[in-house]
Amino acid sequence: MPFSFNGRELSVAEKKYELPGFLEELVSEKWYKRWLQRKAKQHVVRDRKRGNTAAKIAEYKIAIHDAVIRSGGNDFYTGEKLEWSLISTYNNDDSMAGGRKYKAQFALLPTVDH
Repeated sequence: MPFSFNGRELSVAEKKYELPGFLEELVSEKWYKRWLQRKAKQHVVRDRKRGNTAAKIAEYKIAIHDAVIRSGGNDFYTGEKLEWSLISTYNNDDSMAGGRKYKAQFALLPTVDH
C-alpha cells in the first residue's frame, strides 16, 4: 500500500528503504540502511536539543531516503557524482591526525546536513 510524503506517493519498497539502484555496485543494502539509521538518529538528537521535541527517527529516515533517491547519486548543488562508497568511513581520530590531507579524501562524501 503506497503512502504519501511531501506530496509524493512512496511505495512499500521505498518505505522499507530499499537500496537505490545507483548504489547497488557501491554499497550493500545493509550498509546503506545502517548509514540511514545513524544519520536520522544524529539529526533527531540535534534537533531535539534545538527544541523540536516532535522529531522522530522514522520521519527523518523517510526524508533522507527520499532525498537520496531524488539525488540520483549526485551533489544537489554541483551535480558532481558523490562517492557513496565513503559513507560511514570517516574517522574523527584519523581526521585529527591527518588534518587537511585526510579530509580532502572525503570531498565528495554524501552528507545530509544542508
